[in-house]
Parts: sequence; structure tokens; C-alpha cells
Amino acid sequence: MTADITLFAQIFVGLLIAFLLGLILGLLFWWWRRRTYLTDCERVRLESEAQVERLKLRVGALEDTEDKLNDAEEELSEVRAALEDDSGDDADDSDDDDDDSDDDDEAKGHSNDDEIARLNARIVELEALLADSGEHERQISALTAEVDKGRRFQMEANDLRERTSSLESDLAAARKDLESCRSDVERYSDKLGETEQQLDDLRAQANSGEADDADVVDDAGDTDTDTDTDTGEAEAEALLANFVMPEDSTWKSGELTAVGTPAATHDDDLKKINGIGPVMEKTLNELGIRTWEQIAAFTTEDIERVSGAITSFGGRIERDDWIGGAKELLARGHTPGEDTSRHKMSSYRGPRRKK
Repeated sequence: MTADITLFAQIFVGLLIAFLLGLILGLLFWWWRRRTYLTDCERVRLESEAQVERLKLRVGALEDTEDKLNDAEEELSEVRAALEDDSGDDADDSDDDDDDSDDDDEAKGHSNDDEIARLNARIVELEALLADSGEHERQISALTAEVDKGRRFQMEANDLRERTSSLESDLAAARKDLESCRSDVERYSDKLGETEQQLDDLRAQANSGEADDADVVDDAGDTDTDTDTDTGEAEAEALLANFVMPEDSTWKSGELTAVGTPAATHDDDLKKINGIGPVMEKTLNELGIRTWEQIAAFTTEDIERVSGAITSFGGRIERDDWIGGAKELLARGHTPGEDTSRHKMSSYRGPRRKK
């Protein structure tokens, strides 16, 4: 039951961490897309504003040209009217002044010819301007359309500014949510560590409770059982007193575990040692600690390294006397190098605690 609770807690924390990582990656991707989008919008806005300024200048120039054309048309009309008046005056002068001298007529004729030539040249120039006026009208229409397009771009740029402000507000809210989620993860991680510690304490109490129950039955029923228990404890103490560590060649593989302790050539059932349950056994196996010999050979430095690797179970090695339990199992007749992980052995769980 306790193993299932621990597994469920680990799965829950794993899913929560995966969700938070997905959320963080999604926010980063969204922020990157937003920055790219805003950069493109700002570039379009600047280009639109520059184009609008250029179009305004061209429209101003075309308006000046249009004013000049209007002035030229008015001048052309005046010249044509003047020519018609001059023609009428020449005809009247010829009828009224038949008696004038030929010299005056010739001088006046030369003067009129010069004026007519000048006016004809001006007429040609004005007609050329009028011919170009249609092209200018088309250019003005095209520029007007471009100005309208630039104005639309400017309106879109203003809309993008508003959307940017809204997105920045959303990003600030998302950052707050992320900080809250991180706090939740830290809190749940602390609770998970506390839960695992409580589970280990419950296992130790359960193991100790089995021994206490046996003592209660002995006290209530047969006093011979107490004698047997004392004899068993004395026997265990005698075994430990005479214990000799097996030779290194019988169990060491020549390699090191993940925490730097000697690796072994076989596997033992570590759950036979008091204070080691299925979860702890799995954790130790992942570190490379798989045999009774490895635990029996722990030095002070080895204990510190292993305790640092199993931070959620701090102090268990010394409190439950793993080293003593491993030595007693070896002293009870374990053949060096023998694999006990698949064989049934006694239900011994290590030295019993004295009340």
C-alpha cells in the first residue's frame, strides 16, 4: 500500500513537472512569435509612413503643375482672343486708312508678323502642356490611390500598437501564473520528500512492531520464547563479533558504482536488511549497490556519498544499522559471490532493537 502511494506521488509530481515544462515552452514560443510579429508590423508602419511622405511631395508637385496648366490655358485663351482682335483691327485699319503711306503699312505689317510669330510659338508650347495634362491627371489618380493605401497602413499600425499593449498585459499575467506554478512545484516536491520520509518511518515502525508483537505474545504465553529471543540476540552478537569480511576477489567486479563504491559481481535480496523496502532497494540498485557485501564494506566516506544520493531517506543507514544487518546475513552462512535475489531465504530483517 505504501509503495503504491509513493508511486502515485512520484507520477503526480512527474506529470506536474511535464505540464509546467510544456507551459514554459509554449510561453517562450508565443513570446518569440509575438516579437517577430511586432517587428514586422513596425517595419511595415515605418515604410508606410515614408511612402505617405513621398506621395505627399509628389501630389504637391503635381498640384503645382496643375496650377501652371490652368494658368497656361487662361493665357492661351487670352492670346487667341488677342489674335482675333488684331485680325479685326487690321481689317478695319485697312478700310479706314487707305490713304496712309506705304511706309507705315509696311512697318506695321512687320510688327504684326513678329507678334503673331511669338504668339504662335506660345500656342504650341501651351498645347504641348495641355497634351501632357492627361498624363498628369493619371499620375495624380495613381498617387491618390497610393496615399489612401498608406493611410490604411497607418490605421493598421495603430491597431497593432493596441494589440501589442494587450499582448504585453497577457504576457505579464502569464508570468505571474508561471511563478505561481513554480511555487506549487517546490511545495509539492517538499511534501513528496516528507511523505517518503513518513513512509520509511512507517516501514521501520512496522518492522519494529512485528518484533514487539512477538515479544507481547511471549510475555502473555510461554516464557521460553523470551529465552529463545535472548539466545537469538546473543547468537547474532556472537556472529557479528566473529564476522570476517569475505575476500574482495569473491564479490568485487573491479569497477565502481555511480556513487564511487566498489561494484559487485552478483545480486542479493537487499530487502532482508532492516529498513530497506522495495522502493529503497530499487533506488540502491539504480546506484549500483546490489549486494550484502557492498553494504557490509561501507566506510564513513561511502555512507556520506550514498546518503547524499538518497536525500529523501537521510540518516537511514546509521539509524537502521544497514551495515550490521548485512554483516549478520553474511555471517549466517552466505556463500561469497552467491546470487540470493531469486532464492527464498529466512525472513530475517536484521538485528532486533532492544526495548
